[in-house]
Amino acid sequence: MIQLSIVVPVYNVERFLPRCLDSLLRQGLQEGTWEVVCVNDGSTDRSAEVLATYAEAHPDEFRILTQENQGVAAARNAGLEVARGEWITFVDSDDYVVDGGFRYVLDHFCEGTGGRKPDMVTYWMKTMNPYQLAHHKAEEDVPTGKLLFEGDGADFFNRAETNWVTNRLLRRRFLLDHQLRFQPLFMGEDVLLLFHIALCHPHVVQTSCNIYRYMQDNTISYVRSSANLVPKLQAMLHRMDLYDAYMAGPNPILARGVSKHLESLVPFYVTRTLWTRFSRADWEMWMGKVRHRCRYISTQYRGKWRVAGWMLEQAVRSYPMYRLAQFLYGEVFHRFIRQWLA
Repeated sequence: MIQLSIVVPVYNVERFLPRCLDSLLRQGLQEGTWEVVCVNDGSTDRSAEVLATYAEAHPDEFRILTQENQGVAAARNAGLEVARGEWITFVDSDDYVVDGGFRYVLDHFCEGTGGRKPDMVTYWMKTMNPYQLAHHKAEEDVPTGKLLFEGDGADFFNRAETNWVTNRLLRRRFLLDHQLRFQPLFMGEDVLLLFHIALCHPHVVQTSCNIYRYMQDNTISYVRSSANLVPKLQAMLHRMDLYDAYMAGPNPILARGVSKHLESLVPFYVTRTLWTRFSRADWEMWMGKVRHRCRYISTQYRGKWRVAGWMLEQAVRSYPMYRLAQFLYGEVFHRFIRQWLA
């Protein structure tokens, strides 16, 4: 019996793919009880050759699917359709999982309590950059943790940050029975799937295990061209509209969780407008979409970040303040980031 299926969407990541796949081989899982479904989403680099090497060396564990480039949502859906495990998880191909992490979670948290097996088991993730990876301590990667929450998925959605699908195990039969799939968005398909999962009231177990490493090696988050920025802004506005529609819909039980996601999007959205110098007319167009939500910015920035929150809020209200914030954040901060990543 396959206990765990690990779906890995792959697109032009030959540089980072071995790190990801090697970590999956070190999970301490018994032979014949797990599989890795790698979906090559039309890669144009040597990713396909890397996948072929792992499939040849580990034919019982690695399965390779190939499709034309359709995006991460389609790749994950393709992997879900052919997965055979009782549990399924999604790992991005430039990230990795700490040694023995999946084994620990499966052994300690996947049976639940009170006679009901969970439909979703969550764990924490840690964001890593190349410098942190080079200097991290081995003891930070020892899987351990305790139970934090067990109960209805709607309650969990309202109380916890649920922005990613990569830091959880999902019961595959639950996804199939409720016909839950990723929707093809430019960004944010994780949150939308988790929202629909919550509507189905799964039994959720939340743990303090910290086993997933989200890598910022070559993220598009640091690319400041308008060609990349404008689609991201449009995608964020689309997500805001979706959430607004859900809050006005027939499911008020999730209103608190949806509102939290709306609030978290606003500073994320505003900071990205600082990466490119918009004219006053363009600034009015983009900022006008979120001005009624700008009060959320300062409430999310506490302590040493209070000044940054105030600056972002003023950048929504005043074009001169936007230009000042654009210089401080867009030029000074990102000049440091570029030098740091070089």
